[in-house]
Amino acid sequence: MTTPAATLPRPHNKGGRLPIPQPRSGASPGEPSGVWGRLRPVMGRIWRLVRDSVDRRLHPLRRRAAQDIIHRCRRIGLARVSIVCLGNICRSPYAARMLSTRFPSSGVSPVVAQGGFIGPDRGCTEIAIAAAARRGVDLRDHRSRLITAEDLRQASIVIVMEPRQVRLVRREAGGSVPHTIMLGDLDPLIPETRAIRDPFGRSDAFYDVTYARIERCVVEFARLAQDG
Repeated sequence: MTTPAATLPRPHNKGGRLPIPQPRSGASPGEPSGVWGRLRPVMGRIWRLVRDSVDRRLHPLRRRAAQDIIHRCRRIGLARVSIVCLGNICRSPYAARMLSTRFPSSGVSPVVAQGGFIGPDRGCTEIAIAAAARRGVDLRDHRSRLITAEDLRQASIVIVMEPRQVRLVRREAGGSVPHTIMLGDLDPLIPETRAIRDPFGRSDAFYDVTYARIERCVVEFARLAQDG
């Protein structure tokens, strides 16, 4: 989930650029208490409801904007697509494998690359592998990798899953990346949330919903990239 007020952490762990989130074992001494401590989660829920409502109203405009970016990239030359999520073990591997199958085996097709910001050299979870297999995609051999500035510079277009990943991409690239879109903005349906939420640690049903949405968006991307 995206927390609008969150400050992006600076790189400091050896295994990746951002710390891998760990389960919380209780409140820390510095966390708010009293009335504010009780109100904070309520205010957070209200904020998310308002944000998601606004995102649903803006979805048609954002969808057209994403389509325009793909059209421009297609005219210039769509040679390389980089798909990014946080850990490169749930969303981006599935999206990349799915997208690779949507282009013809003959003729010129873009290179589909992928990566994340934390935890390199990890396999997909068993639940992710099973959910992908139910949709005809094999993730058993996947190993996560870190996205690099070179990856982003070489990409014709960069696809992310959440708004904060746009900022992470810019930071990794050392500046703006002109052709960056959020995959969820291509959804032909009106989504509950703009972000394609991270299914890591969630249920089979959550994975199924997430992968169904990724597939809808990937099919739309491939259509626009080939047919305009």
